[in-house]
Amino acid sequence: MRFPEHHQFEWTGYDTYYEHVMPQIETILRRSLADPNEHYLIAINEAVCNAARYATAGPEQAKIQILMLLNDGDIKTIVQSDTRPFDVVRFRQQLRNLADDPEFAQWEWGRYTAASSKSRGYWIMLMACDYIAIDVSGKRVTLCAKRPFRPWHIRKRIQNLVPRLYLERNGVIF
Repeated sequence: MRFPEHHQFEWTGYDTYYEHVMPQIETILRRSLADPNEHYLIAINEAVCNAARYATAGPEQAKIQILMLLNDGDIKTIVQSDTRPFDVVRFRQQLRNLADDPEFAQWEWGRYTAASSKSRGYWIMLMACDYIAIDVSGKRVTLCAKRPFRPWHIRKRIQNLVPRLYLERNGVIF
C-alpha cells in the first residue's frame, strides 16, 4: 500500500478491542512500522485501556475510536472516548515539576511509579513515542512516532520523557 494511508476503527467495549481491533492494528504495524518489540502497539494498548477505564459509560460500554494516519516519515494514532473529566493541564504541570526537580529528573519512571499504578499508562506511551498530545478535555490522545521505529529512541528517565508530552486544544498542539 502506498503512503499516505489511514485506518479508522470504532467499537464498543474494552474486550472487543483485544478480540477484534488489536489484531488488525498489529497487522498494520508489522507491515509499516518495523517495531519488533511492539513498543508502539503497547502505547496504543495503554491509550485504549485509559479510554475504556475512564469512560463515562464504563469499560464494557465504552465507545472508542482510533484513527491511524501513516505517511512516509511518521505514524499518528488518535484514540478517543467519552471519558470522565481529567485535569490534563494540572497533570502536565505535575510532570514538568518532576522533570525540573533535581531529585526526580534522573529517575526512571518505573522507580517513580513503583508504589502505584497511577499514570503508568502515560509513562509507557511517552516512552514509546516521539511525542504524545492529550486534548485538554482528556477525551483524546494522539500518539506520534517516526517511521521506521527506532528502538534506540526508547527513554525511561523522567527528564527525557516529560518534554514529549504536549496538550491539544481545538486541534492546536502546545
